[in-house]
Formats: sequence, structure tokens, C-alpha cells
Amino acid sequence: MDTASPGLFTNAYRSLRDQGLRNDNWNDSTAEGTFTYFEKNILKPLDQLGTDVTLEDVQAIKKQLIQKAVENKRSSRSPDVATKSVCQYLFRCNWILHQMAELDLTLPRVTFDSNYSAEIPMTEQFKFVPNEVRVPFAYALTQLTDNGLSLGASAMFLMGTRTAEACAIKIGELALRDGWYVDCPILFQIRNGKRIPRLKTNAAYRHALGGYLMYRLIDARCTYLRQLGFTETEILEMPLVSHPKDCTQYADPSDLSAYAKNLLLACGLTQEQLLTAAALITREPDLDEEGKPETDISAYILRRDWVGRAANVCGMSSMDIDYLVGHKNPAVSGKDYTNPDIQEQLARQLERYVCLPDYSRHPYFSPISAQPRKPADLNGYGAYRICACEQPVLVTLDVTTCECGEDVRILTDGIAITPPTVKYAPKDTPALRLNRPLIGRILSQEQCYALKEAGMNLDLASFHAKEESI
Repeated sequence: MDTASPGLFTNAYRSLRDQGLRNDNWNDSTAEGTFTYFEKNILKPLDQLGTDVTLEDVQAIKKQLIQKAVENKRSSRSPDVATKSVCQYLFRCNWILHQMAELDLTLPRVTFDSNYSAEIPMTEQFKFVPNEVRVPFAYALTQLTDNGLSLGASAMFLMGTRTAEACAIKIGELALRDGWYVDCPILFQIRNGKRIPRLKTNAAYRHALGGYLMYRLIDARCTYLRQLGFTETEILEMPLVSHPKDCTQYADPSDLSAYAKNLLLACGLTQEQLLTAAALITREPDLDEEGKPETDISAYILRRDWVGRAANVCGMSSMDIDYLVGHKNPAVSGKDYTNPDIQEQLARQLERYVCLPDYSRHPYFSPISAQPRKPADLNGYGAYRICACEQPVLVTLDVTTCECGEDVRILTDGIAITPPTVKYAPKDTPALRLNRPLIGRILSQEQCYALKEAGMNLDLASFHAKEESI
């Protein structure tokens, strides 16, 4: 600040500081940082403009500050993050400018536009985790079940739970059904180190579901606990998500959040993608029971990814998705999600997305045995693998596609006796398409194993040791 020849705005600012005025909502570090930022970046341009300052001038100052933040070599910020940071400062600087104008009525009224959400580009491409990260992440979870925090990351990734909800899951409350899927009642959360039956909203009380991969991860965790010498009765009373150094102690949600984020980064999530997600969590936040934005970036990424897979690959209805992740939806009340038949139906839908073929009940990766003279109704998946049991079998296929004109591919290592006959369905209509499920294409076996290899090449032992030392 130029003390030799103070300008119009500097004089008003000095009066403000001399009176010791400060926003009551600011702590010491926030106040110091805000005043310093104001002195270094705002005062001089405003003094130069004086009483001639215009709205265009103010917008130009803001634009210059954002560009300066982007080019800062120490921070290497993306435009999104730079804009967010600058606008947070400008929001507080507006309070200073308002107080200065109250002290000096001759001072021009200056207010910066601090709405940074309007300046963040529509980065829709990172509402979901890329397959190049998903598959290594899933593989890593199968290798880290000796760390209780990995089961928390699994619950967030495969069941859409919030961090505090995942940390409150007790093993004895889980229902492992029919040898392949999981019913997980969400009734508690960890808050201030305690397991309490008070969730974010009434809709948060629910039964989350996990498919075959989640089932296998839980089974592996229980096997590990048995190897440590715990009895079946003791295991039922233990937390599924535990402190990494004490498997009998419930984990802290902040530790789980950091663990999940670090594992995502280790599996290929880029810093740029993380920053983009941080921009989205500000523009399109999930809200808690008080209407306040959630700030847990790990839960935000993994829950949105779960919703994206459920809606766009698994063909799940929005009502079912809302229930399973704990979102309010009035239509949900008319459906009994504790019914095992309904749970199995939803669990089968979740199997439509495949991370790891070895941990999947998808009929493409779990072949169907063709039985002579026994018809099979194959419905609900976009691909199937049919195998003969002991001898060659004549297989007749009658295939109907949901979408008109969709390709049907039949690959065989046997002999096609009769060329396929193509029949066209009646004319499609918007009404028919309205409630049609979106069942996405699966990755081929070769693609899945190629992506899994990236996970196999991760130094998970070092990652595990690093996380346990924190």
C-alpha cells in the first residue's frame, strides 16, 4: 500500500482499520488473509480509478485477479479453482467495501460480483469416474481387505453410502443373501466419534444394496478377522469399517474420506479431475438436513459415480436410485424395499455393470449352461455367454432388442446351422421409450483384464503402509 500519497479508497480503508472493525464471522486467520488480499490487490486499482470507477472497471479488476491466480507458479491452479478462490476473497472484500462506504458517504459504492458458479464451465464430463480408474480401484479394494478403511471405500463405491454412514456399519447387521448379494441397513452414522441413530434426513434410513463384488469383499474381510483369532460372535459385533490399527474401533469419517481420495489418486484419478469435482461440489452440492452443502469430496465423487452407473448402465429407475442412496422421493413410500424379492431384483440390476469379471454374476461372465430341450428366458442384460455342458447342443435363439435398429451380434466357436431371420418390431414411439431402462454396454473380457492389469501394477503394499502410518 502506498503510504506517501493515499487515495480516496485508501483513506476510507485506514479509517476502517483504525476503528478495529471486523466481521464477527471471521476468525483471526480469515480476517488477516482478507485484509492482506484487499490491500495488495484491491486498493491500488480503486485509488487509481477514484470517483470515476464504473461497473466495467470492477469487472476488469476481477478478471485480472483470476488471470493472476491462474498464472501463479506456486499454486498451478486450473481456471476453475482460481475463479473459485478469487471469488471467495471478493465476497469478503465486499463486506470491507460496504463498511468503508458507511464510514465515508462520498465514497463510490463498489461491489464485486462474487458469484463464481456462473464462471465455472459446465464440466459435465467428470460426474463419473472413468473406467480407467474404476477397474484398478475395484481391484485394489480386493487386495486391501486387511485394512478396515478399504471396506468403507467399498461401501461408498458399491453401495452409494455417505462416509459417516459407512463408518457406522456393524458386520452383524449385514445380511449376505443367496450367496451373492448384500442387504445393508443404514440406521446409524458416526458423529463426533460416536455411533448415533440420527441420520441426515428421514429418507437416509434405508436398506442399501451391494452386488457380488461387495459380497466377496465382506466375506474376505470376515475371513481375515477369523485368521486374527476372533470368534464368529465377536466378528458380528465388530465394525465393518474400522480404524486401520484397531479392527474393533469404528473408523473416523474424515480418515475414510482421506483414504478413499488417496486410493482414487493412486488408481489414476488426476489432480485436474479432482479439481473439477471440487468445482462441481460447489456448483451442484448435495445438501444435508439443514440445507447446507456437503463438503466431503470423496463421498461426492463415489456417490455420484454410483448413481451414474445405476441410471445409465444398470437401467435402474430414478425412484429406486433415490431410495438406495437416501434421497427424498415421495414415490418411494409405496414400495417395500425390505422384501427379498425386490432386493434380489435390484441387486441383479446392479450386476449389469462389471468392474471385475471374476467378481461378477453378469451372465456374460458367468456362463449359462445350455440344457437339451430346456428353454431359458434370458431377460434384463445386454450380453450373454452360453456354453454346452458335456456334448454339443443345438441352440435356437429368439432375440428382441429394446431399441429399434440396435445391433445384435452372435459370436460362436461352433457352427451356425441356419442364418438368422430378422423381424422388425412395430413402429417405436416416444411413449414406449419413456420408461425404457438404459442398459449400457459392458466392457469386453479383454478390456476388463487390460484395465485390471493397471491395478495389478500398483504398489499397493507401499500405499497400505503409507496410509497406516498416517
